[in-house]
Amino acid sequence: MGVLGNAGIWGDASIDTVSVHTYGYSNSKISDSKNCARPCKFGQKPKRCLFDFKVELVYLNEKAVLAINGQVPGPPIQVCLNDLVIVNVLNKLQGGEISMHWHGIDQRGSPFMDGVPMVTQCPITSGTSFSYAFRANDVGTHFYHAHSVSQQLDGLFGSLVVKQPAPLEPASSLYDHDRSGEDVVLVSAGTSGFESTTPVNLMIDGHDGNSNDFRRFFVNGGSRYRVRVINAIPLDCPIMISLQNHQMTILSSDGRPVKPAVVESFLLHPGERVDFILDAKNRPSTYGFYVDGLNKCKSLHQHGLIMYDGSNSTELESIDNVEPVLISEEVISGQYLYDSTSTPADVTVSPVAEQSVYLQIDANTININDDDSEFRYLSDAMPVPPFYPAELSMDHKLVSAVQINGKSFLYPNSPLLTQPKDVIKRTICNVGSELKVKDMECVHVLDAEHKSTLELIIVDEGFHSDVSKTFHLHGNPMYVLYTSPVYTNGITIDDIKKLDANNNIKRNLLNPPRKDTILVPNKGFVIVRIVADNLGTWLLECRSCGVSSLPTAIIITVNPNLPNKVVKVLPKCGNFKKPDTLLA
Repeated sequence: MGVLGNAGIWGDASIDTVSVHTYGYSNSKISDSKNCARPCKFGQKPKRCLFDFKVELVYLNEKAVLAINGQVPGPPIQVCLNDLVIVNVLNKLQGGEISMHWHGIDQRGSPFMDGVPMVTQCPITSGTSFSYAFRANDVGTHFYHAHSVSQQLDGLFGSLVVKQPAPLEPASSLYDHDRSGEDVVLVSAGTSGFESTTPVNLMIDGHDGNSNDFRRFFVNGGSRYRVRVINAIPLDCPIMISLQNHQMTILSSDGRPVKPAVVESFLLHPGERVDFILDAKNRPSTYGFYVDGLNKCKSLHQHGLIMYDGSNSTELESIDNVEPVLISEEVISGQYLYDSTSTPADVTVSPVAEQSVYLQIDANTININDDDSEFRYLSDAMPVPPFYPAELSMDHKLVSAVQINGKSFLYPNSPLLTQPKDVIKRTICNVGSELKVKDMECVHVLDAEHKSTLELIIVDEGFHSDVSKTFHLHGNPMYVLYTSPVYTNGITIDDIKKLDANNNIKRNLLNPPRKDTILVPNKGFVIVRIVADNLGTWLLECRSCGVSSLPTAIIITVNPNLPNKVVKVLPKCGNFKKPDTLLA
C-alpha cells in the first residue's frame, strides 16, 4: 500500500495495492530484489522493487531466533533513487504482533508506512500480512528492523541501501568501488537466550567468529572501497570500528554526506550508520576488521578479515592474537563531523527558530504500593485515579524509569495518525503542560507548525543515572547544532538557560551534520533543529531506555490530517473497550 504526496504535501493520490498507481509506476513491471540491486545510472526509469518477507521463529545453530525468510540478518534491500520499494510482510509468529520500521527513510508523503505500531499503523497480527510501499527518496546507508526492541534483538533487522548515479555522490572521486552487495556491514549482538537483553557476543553480518566463521572482505591491492557500517544493536551498546594497519576516510553519517575525515577509529551508537573508504594500499596479506563494544557490550569484541588478493586463511592465527584497540577520547562519532554538500546554502540553518522546546531526560525512581494500582471495576461515572502500570508493582516496589519531562511514553489505544478520533483523549499530554495529566505515562505529543523551524534542547540531567541516551527521530533529519561537554555534577535546564544568556553556547548554523540518530551525553545536552516540513506523526524515541521498563519517547505532529480516501483503505485496529461497554 502507499500514498505519495509532493514534498510532504498530500496529493490527489489513491491506493491501489495491486499496481500501486499512486506512485506513477503503472506502466512498469514489478522487479525482484536481484534486478533492483543494480548500478544506478542517469536516464534509467525507476523500478518497482518487490520483496516478500516471511517472519517466523526458526532454529539457527541450535538457537531459537526470529528470522526473515529463514535468515538473520534479513534479506538486504538495495535500490536506486526514486525506486518504489514494496515489502509484503507476512507474520508467522504464533501469538505475536510485529511492525517494521525503515530506519533512515523519511517517508515523505507516506507517513503511514513508517512502521510504528499504534502511532502510524495497526500492528501486523499473527497469521496476517501488511504491504509496505514507499518511494526511495533518501539516498544513503539505512536499515530496517522490527519496531519492538526485543524482536529486533532476536533477529528482525536487515540493511537498506539507496544509491544514486556515481557523479551525484559528493565524494565519488575518492573511491573506486561501491560494492553494496559485499561491503555493507551489519553489527548485531547475540544474547543469552530468546527475548533476553543480555548481550553475550558481537556478530558481523551474522558471523560470530566461532570455528573460523569470520566475515571476510576480499580486496585487490591498490583499490579503494566504500564500506557501509550499521550498528543494529537496539541496546546501550556503542561500538568502535578500527582496521588493522589501515586508516579510514569517513564519507557519510546516517546516510548523509559529511566533510571527509581521516581517522584511525570511530564510534557508532545504536542505530547510527557510517560510510568510509578502505584504501587497500598495504602489502598483500590478511588484516583485521575490529569491532569493540562499550557500555552494555563492554568487553565484547569481534573481528572480520580483510583479505587481499593472494592471501589466505592460514594467517588467521596472527589476527586472533591482536589486542583490541584501546578506546580514547579522541575517537570520533558522527555528530562531531561537518555536513558536506555541493551547495553550501543547503546546509545553512536559519538563525531563528520559531519554536524552542526543552526536553528534560532523567531516570526517575517510582515508589508505588499495591494500593496505588486500581484493580477494581470502574464505570465512566466514577472518578479516574492515577494509573500505574501493573508491571511496576509485580516484583519490586522501586522502579527506575527514564522519563521525558517527568512522563513515560504510552502508546495510544488506536493509531494516532490513521484513527485519531479513537484515541482516548485523557491519555494525551502535551509537551510543556504534562502536569495536567496525573498518570505517570501518557501519549506524549509535541505539535509543530508546518514548515516552521523547531529547536529542541535535549537535556540529560544525570542526577539519577550515569548512562548516556541515544535518540532516533522518525520522518526528519536533525541538524545537530551543539553537543555539550559532560558536567560532572549534572546540569539543569536553568543552568543551560544561563549559559545561553551569557552567549556560552555556540550553535553551528553553517554546516551542522544532519542525523536521524544522536547521542545525548549523560550530564550534558544536545541542541538540534528540525525543519517541520514533513507531514505526519513522528516518533522521537530512546530505544534502549525502555528495554527493562517503560518507553521513553514523544510524538512530534506536523499537520497529520490524512485525506479520507487514504484513511478508508488503510487497515483499522480494533478499539479498546472498557468492561462497562462490553457488559452493557
